[in-house]
Amino acid sequence: MSEINLFKEFKESSQEEWIQKINIDLKGKPLESVFWESEIGAINPVLFDTEIKNSNPGKFPFTRSTKVGNNSWNIRQQFDCSSNNVNQSLLKALEGGVNAIELHSIAEDVNFSELLNNIQIDIVEVYIHINGQNGIAVCNLFEAYCISQNYNPNQINGGIIFDPVDELNKTGNIKFNEAIPSALVTLRITYPNLTIFGVNATTYAEAGADITTQIACALSHGHEYLVQRLETGEALLDIVSSIEFSFSIGTSYFMEIAKIRAFRTLWATIVAEYDNSLTVFPIKINAQTANLYYTLNDKYNNLLRATTSGMAAIIAGVDSLVVLPFDHNEEVASQSFGLRIAKNIQLLMQEEAYLNQVIDPAGGSYYIEELTNKLQDLAWQEFKELENKGGIMQAVIQGELQEKITAQFNQKQAQLDDQSKVMVGVNKFKNENEALGNLKDTVKLENTLVEPLLARRLATKYEEK
Repeated sequence: MSEINLFKEFKESSQEEWIQKINIDLKGKPLESVFWESEIGAINPVLFDTEIKNSNPGKFPFTRSTKVGNNSWNIRQQFDCSSNNVNQSLLKALEGGVNAIELHSIAEDVNFSELLNNIQIDIVEVYIHINGQNGIAVCNLFEAYCISQNYNPNQINGGIIFDPVDELNKTGNIKFNEAIPSALVTLRITYPNLTIFGVNATTYAEAGADITTQIACALSHGHEYLVQRLETGEALLDIVSSIEFSFSIGTSYFMEIAKIRAFRTLWATIVAEYDNSLTVFPIKINAQTANLYYTLNDKYNNLLRATTSGMAAIIAGVDSLVVLPFDHNEEVASQSFGLRIAKNIQLLMQEEAYLNQVIDPAGGSYYIEELTNKLQDLAWQEFKELENKGGIMQAVIQGELQEKITAQFNQKQAQLDDQSKVMVGVNKFKNENEALGNLKDTVKLENTLVEPLLARRLATKYEEK
């Protein structure tokens, strides 16, 4: 049977002819009238098939993901280990579909036998935050626990999250035992599937940074660790395989998809600068829905924001996702309902929407590819400026980064004030009769070395009225 050409009867149109037709349809309005004003400038929605063609998923430079086979990801939940009945909370979450747990505020004398009782950590991924003071003690206790339970080291996944740059960002101070990095490297020799360094780019986003600044800071933050560890003689592949990046995902759907794609491409570019023969390596990315956009006003709208953000992260190809509960900022007797709904958002995306079946479904979209390329260009320029000034830590120590991100947050706030940007239930379509809940208490920082990058929310000023 001969091949049928369904388009042979139609005249091929040139790009110029399409532009001419669009101008006719606009009835005298300029083409620029349909541009979208974004935080990275005007976006032209009139696109053609001249965008840069990217490689397949799993292929360098990993624009389309490091994954092969399918788009599976881990449903991840965060836990404060200073609270009561943590083990019960862990078990309840795991029984409900969570398969990765992230442990914060771990004591130096933690009892892992109690904390992880009845949890098979060779099946469930466990991520343990350590700081500059408790790091070695916690790692030693974790290793002793794994030995006591006769776990096969090759079946332990997850990671130890050590991120001194983020500690400086969040607390304004940095103190850590200089033996921690080498102790972590030694631990990973025994447990080769653990990541041992974290790059927490959520801090930049939650302080109000624009998307290009988030990418640039993540690159410089990761590069700081890359250079330091290369100087100790570690192999490049071992280093890049042991870092996990974390990003906050906002509500600008297409832009957030492009953000993760652009970051992977640029990080791969940096790695290639040290060894261009290294073309197969993981870029492990965790994402969480951005609290910057969560509100007390009409708090159930946060479920919709979380779904938008979560879906963007998954389409972009992250490895794990934390969906914050809709009442994340509220002082409530129990967050079990909010956590259950947050987890179910991900289960729906896996079990009913089948987003775990197709890698990079956005690939080839002229619009997504255009946004990805624009973000790559802008973020790369910003990254180079950071590096030329000494890198991420110098930018924080000098206060330049805090000043820049504050200005970006203020710009977002101004857009809400003049209603050029809308948050439903906050600056428009408000429920005037709503009784707002009480905010959780926050810790006030004193005697800091530098100004910390404090988390903010855009809705805060409207909740105070």
